[in-house]
Amino acid sequence: MDGAGMATLPEANTSPAPNGGGCGGIRVENCYVFKSRLQEYAQKAGLMTPEYQTLKEGPSHEPIFKSSVVINNTKYDSLPGFFSRKAAEQSAAEVALMEIGKSVVLPTNATIPAVVSC
Repeated sequence: MDGAGMATLPEANTSPAPNGGGCGGIRVENCYVFKSRLQEYAQKAGLMTPEYQTLKEGPSHEPIFKSSVVINNTKYDSLPGFFSRKAAEQSAAEVALMEIGKSVVLPTNATIPAVVSC
């Protein structure tokens, strides 16, 4: 393992978003744009900077990470089972963007930046 993937089969789509979260079916660990997109959204919407909390479990030679992000007083959890902190945080940001996109009425000057390509 390269230390950046998830604890699933390589061909599995690990993204909670349809079709890989807009990245053409590419797994989340290969698409490090979600934290940036969440940061941009927070700035445009006048929200506080997203705060990440990452939990490391398992033996030190094979740790497993799970992360959560808090934005606008709402906590969003990553999918479980990442082999890197970075991938877990990206997953949490992706989940947050997907949930915000479903539930929030955006101010006229704020949009959720689209993830078009990696």
